[in-house]
Amino acid sequence: MFGSKENFVPISEAKTEEIKIYPNLPGWVNTDQIGVNMALIHRLTHLAGIYPLIVTGSNSLETTSLVPEITGVDSQGSASASFKAAKTLVPTHNYRLSEGDDFLTHDRRWSAGLITINNAEITQRIRDDNRFQGDIRSSKAWSYYLNQTIKDGINNLGSNFLVKGLDRGDWMANLTVYGLAVSFICSSAFLMNVEGYLTNMLGGFYVGLKLPTLLSEILNLASNPHQHRERFSLLPGPQIDRSLVLRAYSYLSGPIVKPIS
Repeated sequence: MFGSKENFVPISEAKTEEIKIYPNLPGWVNTDQIGVNMALIHRLTHLAGIYPLIVTGSNSLETTSLVPEITGVDSQGSASASFKAAKTLVPTHNYRLSEGDDFLTHDRRWSAGLITINNAEITQRIRDDNRFQGDIRSSKAWSYYLNQTIKDGINNLGSNFLVKGLDRGDWMANLTVYGLAVSFICSSAFLMNVEGYLTNMLGGFYVGLKLPTLLSEILNLASNPHQHRERFSLLPGPQIDRSLVLRAYSYLSGPIVKPIS
């Protein structure tokens, strides 16, 4: 697995300029035995277009619950319940995006991300998890659920920002680029011979793909050349390919959180 040999720091010390983790874990959890791979989180947030990332824990959010199904009401108005129950599943995290400068194109904008860990829900899941014998003090159990939760949070932040984070100006610019690319391809069919059609079609499509990147670099060069970094993508507009790479790399890259001694 990628990143499996990297250093893990205790979760209580997991803070850099770009990433800050405030786990607020329950007092019975030994935070010195839970390690975080900060280098891996940096790579994932770079792929996701997230800067900075804040991860915080809450012990007061709602948890998964079972609600008995009502089968009827007697003559005195009392409800009778069956042996069936509806399960209201609560996620182990919430997430929120906060985008930056609206004057920049989408591939230049970076979004601040917030992941709120539902520690109460994780406690309940550990208690019900036979793999950890319900031991809510287990560093192994907490590492397992925190790893899953933080990875899912980064993936959700990245997917929403990379694919859905375009404003009206971004859509207009990219529709124009696609239109120019199509026009170039169609005109090539008439101006060039049949044998050269495929070559010109691919060349035109490639120019259409790269034009937004070139334009964004030129437009933003004079403003904040060091503050904003361009995110490469093969596709203008929604960066679907980058989102897929993020999820694949997240899956293959090993744990973000694991037990340490």
